[in-house]
Order: sequence, then structure tokens, then C-alpha cells
Amino acid sequence: MADDTETGTVEGRHASEDEAGLTVVAQAEVFPTRPAGPVQAAPVSAGSKVLGLVWTDGKTAAAWVPTTAGGTDVAAATTYVWQVLQAYKRDGGPAQVLSHPDVYGPAYQLGEAKQYSTPAAAAKALLA
Repeated sequence: MADDTETGTVEGRHASEDEAGLTVVAQAEVFPTRPAGPVQAAPVSAGSKVLGLVWTDGKTAAAWVPTTAGGTDVAAATTYVWQVLQAYKRDGGPAQVLSHPDVYGPAYQLGEAKQYSTPAAAAKALLA
């Protein structure tokens, strides 16, 4: 890929400017975040500390919801789980994000998936 030194973009990527005037070079592929019905959700933890949750509707949508506690451990988990979701977007589909708990290890553990009416209900139950 050739660099375009005038705009700071790389050939093959689209550059645009967002509302804050920042140049957006590319956006990662992600699942839609509006579920088509109830969701399955599971906590993601490191040891005994819950860092967030992963949910999916099993059809088209899936996402990561970090805890509001923040901190470097939550930031690291967010980065890692984001990469897991991107890999499943490319290769496996949204239903797979809860099917293989070993993908989150050894650094993180995926808890037992349970059904909730909405992602917000899952967050209230798992991140409270």
C-alpha cells in the first residue's frame, strides 16, 4: 500500500473528517447493536472481577458492554473482546461469540450465558 503524504491516508482506505475535526482513516467491522429479540449474555471476568459482558441475539447482533468502573483492566479487556468480536464478524457470526469460552482465555473467563429481554436488562443483572 502506498502512503498519501498529503492527506496522511493509506491507499485503499477512505479518509473523512468527523464532527470534532479528527481524521477517520478506517472503521473496524462490528456487529449491529440492535438485537432482533431477546439476547443471550455472559459476564467476562479476570479472576473474581467482572469487567463487562458480551451479548448476542444469535442472529445478527452482538456487542461488548464494559463495566462503568473503568480502569486499565477494563480498558485491556475492552480491547481484547473487541478483537474477538471482530474475528467472529469476519469468520463465525454473532451466535458464536458465546459458544467458545476458551477464546477469551487465558486472561479472561467467559461466564455462563443466560437469556435476557434486552442488552440493558443483561447489563443491569450482570454488572450491578
